[in-house]
Amino acid sequence: MNGGLGWSASSAPCSSTPHHGVLFMEASHNAALRQALSRGRAAMEDLALVALARLGAREPHTAGIAVAACFEGLLLHRIARHDPN
Repeated sequence: MNGGLGWSASSAPCSSTPHHGVLFMEASHNAALRQALSRGRAAMEDLALVALARLGAREPHTAGIAVAACFEGLLLHRIARHDPN
């Protein structure tokens, strides 16, 4: 992992820069990058699944997918707003 929650396809620390938005766009045309981003997304979903299962969620897998999607959405909004926090 990279110190974040696996949003970065590189081993560099994850930071919210416009470059991450470019990664998502480039992944639509680059299979290797798409696979790397998918592995990060899967790790994020797995982490959410374990946490939600321990908290007693009735459907932790489904909830984990939803939580991961929310985190991705938050990340993309931060990128779009150039939010340094």
